[in-house]
Amino acid sequence: MNKKANISIGVLVFMTFALCSLALLSFYINSREVKSEIKDVYFINKLYSFENEKSTEIYFALEEVLSKNYALAIKENSSEKSYGYIESKVRERLNEYDLNYLNIVSEKGKIRIECEFNEANIGFLDRENKWNWGGNAGENYSILAIYRPKIEVSVYFENEGLNSFEEIFNKVEECENTDEIQNCFNDIENFNVKYEEAFEKAIFVSKREFYSNNEIKPIKFDISLTQDL
Repeated sequence: MNKKANISIGVLVFMTFALCSLALLSFYINSREVKSEIKDVYFINKLYSFENEKSTEIYFALEEVLSKNYALAIKENSSEKSYGYIESKVRERLNEYDLNYLNIVSEKGKIRIECEFNEANIGFLDRENKWNWGGNAGENYSILAIYRPKIEVSVYFENEGLNSFEEIFNKVEECENTDEIQNCFNDIENFNVKYEEAFEKAIFVSKREFYSNNEIKPIKFDISLTQDL
């Protein structure tokens, strides 16, 4: 009787120990899964942060190109050629970035670019809980990924205080065929325009000032009119 009781107690103790061990193992596995998920979320957030940083840089680069070259682009004397001039300057400006792909579309008062950065190594140092961008594969990372950020950015002329090239050239064509040239130019939105009859040209001065070459000043240019008075 005592032996049977001892066997029963031994089996009970063993089963209790086994159940506790399984519970601890399950908790350990679940803890690792939760930890892994947290790491993955952090990883994704860093990728988004990197994309946002590059998008902002490129946006400001486009703004700079547009403000510096707007007046020079007008000298091309047609909307198509003016946009082409801006596109060439955008390509020059973005050459400083290590891009695998670049597409520029500019028309109707907008510059839109799509680009893809070349491979960037992104490593996570688990032990120190730190991220390292541009890490080398030979270093001891618990996570190491190769990432090609894709960026899409658009700059709208109206948001920059500028008229589209179409608006400028259409307005010139409209006004040079009227008797009240100065009045015709008065309704252009983002520029003050003065018509100089003696020289048959319209002088455009932007209402907004722009930072260029360490100066803050308006964009200024003139366009000759061909009307026979």
